[in-house]
Amino acid sequence: KPQRLFQTLKANLMAHNNALILDLSESSNNVEMWAKILRVWETITTHNLKERHLIVTDPNGCRIEITIPNNLIDQHYFGYFDEDQWRIFR
Repeated sequence: KPQRLFQTLKANLMAHNNALILDLSESSNNVEMWAKILRVWETITTHNLKERHLIVTDPNGCRIEITIPNNLIDQHYFGYFDEDQWRIFR
């Protein structure tokens, strides 16, 4: 049953124009991507600011690393990321 639920969610989300990782480019703008968070870690920049790094995978198994500045985490992602959870990234 979990696999059936996953397939239903995948179909519904992909129907709403969510991009896959292979669809992204350096010039991608205003896209949504549905991905599962595989790993999360935090770093401090040279300006003493926090950044979160995530390894995520899309429904097709393609992976990418995402770096998110701390100010965007609170503003757009409610301040947290949980590993093994599916999220929409904008």
